[in-house]
Amino acid sequence: MHKPSSLNDYIIAFLLSLFLTLVLGTYLYLRRGFMLDVPVGIDTLYVPNKVLGNVGMMIIALSFLFGPITRYFNRLDTFIGCRKEIGIVGAFILIFHGVISYFYLPKRYPNEYIDFSSLEFSAGLLGAFVLLFLFIISFKKAIEIIGAGRWWFLQRFGLRVVVLFTLVHVALLKWSGWVSWFTEGLPVSKELVLTWLPAVHLLTFLFIVWVVAIRIYESIFLFQDFGWKTKEISMDPILRARGRSFFITSFFVLLFLYILIFLRFLF
Repeated sequence: MHKPSSLNDYIIAFLLSLFLTLVLGTYLYLRRGFMLDVPVGIDTLYVPNKVLGNVGMMIIALSFLFGPITRYFNRLDTFIGCRKEIGIVGAFILIFHGVISYFYLPKRYPNEYIDFSSLEFSAGLLGAFVLLFLFIISFKKAIEIIGAGRWWFLQRFGLRVVVLFTLVHVALLKWSGWVSWFTEGLPVSKELVLTWLPAVHLLTFLFIVWVVAIRIYESIFLFQDFGWKTKEISMDPILRARGRSFFITSFFVLLFLYILIFLRFLF
């Protein structure tokens, strides 16, 4: 069902984005040692753009997580109405991140270096186009043109495609760096001060993988149809208990992985 846009929900989405921006911005500032006062040879918007990229990815992942959250935790039901606005804000943040990456980071990403035929960059570009498309059809008029059934399908699976493209984009771009950091460590440099801190992309990536794991679990063991049809499981006490148990257990697994990563320097 189409939900009319709400100013209050946009305010909540903005405040959530602002909170994540402050948290991740502080983390990156500590790890890098700079924000806008960059060392020679580094683009001015290099770190702010990293903040935007990670905030956008987390916001999109949260919008994908809102269904399970409200199914298993009644006190959070009131926030389900913010999902549309949170998704739209996250989409614009990621699109803005892409624009900055292409036009305003000539030292880090020269245009001739960005090969959109490669899987890592094409995944990011396609994800941005899908996000823009989902925003365009988020208005009530789109339902009348497309039809409610097709509109629901495009919204539901469009977000899944975006999350998949995001995982591919980040993993292919950052995987080698993560492996080098975890196995060998990185030297202190003008770009990196606290080398023992893990890359923020790695933390974001694991969060998105956790969200995807929850949705896959629901699709296979609860909905049993991979989301092709709507099905309400909140009123089924057995299915709801199973889903809640998996949600909580997998969350603690995620926390354990974070602890292992942050304690990597002790190994």
